Amino acid sequence: MAKKPIFPSPPPKKKNDKPIFGDVEKRQRVIKFRQDLRDALFKLRTSLPAKNAVLAETIVRFVGHIAGPQDVTTLPYVSEDGKARVGYSSLCVAAIISHTIIKGWKFQNDEIEKEEAYKGIEQINAIAENGLDKYRVSGNEKGYYLEATA
Repeated sequence: MAKKPIFPSPPPKKKNDKPIFGDVEKRQRVIKFRQDLRDALFKLRTSLPAKNAVLAETIVRFVGHIAGPQDVTTLPYVSEDGKARVGYSSLCVAAIISHTIIKGWKFQNDEIEKEEAYKGIEQINAIAENGLDKYRVSGNEKGYYLEATA
């Protein structure tokens, strides 16, 4: 006759102390940032005249890079400092967007604060509201940027 085991069932396993849903507030901040940036980009895209079709297409290509940190080289235009290498207004806008997305990635990784991440969104919204024709290109070979005309 077989002996009965001392324990009728296996011992309970350790509970996983890790919460099922990480930091909910952080996740909400990240989602809100992504949505605000996406809204600003589409607002800018719709504010552009038809002659800026290439810039409008570039803006749409940027939207796919908002979520989550990626390799910088995957961006349609790369600018670590928000300045363009060539003095064209469309490249200056692309530089602002690129810089804002890179800052957004840092914000999503808790490397920078919310205020710093939102500066680029504010610039994009200002260009969309005022119109690209209200800005002029300034700078030099070290970097070109947009400056509002009076």
